[in-house]
Amino acid sequence: MSYSYFAAIFKEYYGQTCKEMILTVRLQKAEDLLQFTDFDLTYISQETGFCDCSHFIKAFKQKYGVTPRKYRMKEKSFDFVSRK
Repeated sequence: MSYSYFAAIFKEYYGQTCKEMILTVRLQKAEDLLQFTDFDLTYISQETGFCDCSHFIKAFKQKYGVTPRKYRMKEKSFDFVSRK
């Protein structure tokens, strides 16, 4: 099977390219790490396969509209309020 055929079938089946799917999975993992751990952004970026922290921050902000740090602060404050 050629790569171009595989890519076309993958996009037809999943509605996104392989690259987009990989980015989605990485960012979902980063989202979990931001919500449920206190790991720093450098560790999270390495753990989720980004080449450096700045690339991770840029990709995260593009998808979620906020930086990872602001996302974490928002989630922590939401969690605190919901426990009261």
